[in-house]
Amino acid sequence: VARPQSPLRPCQRLQPQQRCVRRAVLADVVGCVAKPRLHHRAAEVDAAARRRVAQGRHHGAQQRGVEDGRALRKLLGELCAAVHDAMRGAARLGGGGSSSAARALRAARCHRWSRAGLAMYELVESMGLKPSLLYGGMIEHQQNQAMVKALEIPARRLILDWEVNDVLKESDVVITVDFHRPGANNILPDDCVPHIVIDHHASEGVAADLSMVHPEFSATSSLVASMLMGLDFEMTPRVATALAFGIRTDTLGFTRHFNPVDIRALSWLNAWVDSSMMRSIEEPPRSRETLEAFAEALRERQQVGTTLIASLSSLPNRDALAQIADFLLPTEGIESVFVFGVRRGKVILSARTTNDSIHLGRMLSERWSGGQAGGHKALAGGQILFESLLDSVPVDADEAASSALVAMSKALADLFSSEAAKDD
Repeated sequence: VARPQSPLRPCQRLQPQQRCVRRAVLADVVGCVAKPRLHHRAAEVDAAARRRVAQGRHHGAQQRGVEDGRALRKLLGELCAAVHDAMRGAARLGGGGSSSAARALRAARCHRWSRAGLAMYELVESMGLKPSLLYGGMIEHQQNQAMVKALEIPARRLILDWEVNDVLKESDVVITVDFHRPGANNILPDDCVPHIVIDHHASEGVAADLSMVHPEFSATSSLVASMLMGLDFEMTPRVATALAFGIRTDTLGFTRHFNPVDIRALSWLNAWVDSSMMRSIEEPPRSRETLEAFAEALRERQQVGTTLIASLSSLPNRDALAQIADFLLPTEGIESVFVFGVRRGKVILSARTTNDSIHLGRMLSERWSGGQAGGHKALAGGQILFESLLDSVPVDADEAASSALVAMSKALADLFSSEAAKDD
């Protein structure tokens, strides 16, 4: 039976000479680039006017989330119709090919670990398509591990390049969740152009057939929940708990930057959230290795002005960095925290700040380009290659790791010393 004709193009791969113009040209040709947020200086409008502007902006964000959900459903509906046409054609030709036609149409979600992935998996499956929930790296944070176990999330880890390439060849539609730049801290090759992008990180341009990138949302889970509000989707405690956990985690229990759209999304989800399941996810047992990492960070921390820098010689898991950074940030007299350790030829970094005058993600991405670092205004991270920190990387692995940690400490101290000089 012939493969059903998908209304989408095959997953595109760019040639090396095309990559430099990808966001400048291709995003304008095939993508829908998210509108930038409006910023108003305090000197230009009074407090009441600013509140009205903010309310209008967040209402617009909510409406865009609903419209994105409808656009997504329409696109996936066209794919579903393609499957049904192929199945009917197979039946007319003598049968026996219906099941193979149904298997031929696949939707793959490729992401770093994202708590919004389960909702997209269930949405695609509810439309009669066959989804695959894929991720790269490892699920190391105890809460994320508990969530996968408690909610029985059918996620599959991809490790090798040929595995990723096989998935791209076999899938009719590729959806990225919680990231929009292939190759930057995710499993997709940097020359891949996904069909659908769902993210809340700010971007100047996105290459995709359908781009749903809205920085007005503080969590991708909030964006996905807003999309589901406008769809005929049967919400379940399992999906609602995953999305609610994502919102609460990304906003640090609404103590970190958040918007009215995030509150509205969580309020809507709370009707289905399983409280006992949520408690088991949010309060998992902490490993002894993670406690040792906390102890080392407290021992080795150094302060540069209002910035705290802590290095780990032994990294039990990547998510321990974020836990330590969140723990150190409320320290008296501290505005910014950087915690980092070494893994496989890279320095893994987690950063937090309460200083409104700096944008952590932009600062780190400018210092270490090529997708090695980035993030939000108040929290960011990175995977910095040894080669970006050292003029010459030692052959001995232990010596290379030690030198990279020292170089990272110096680079961060210099970076924030220069920032402090600018402020003065």
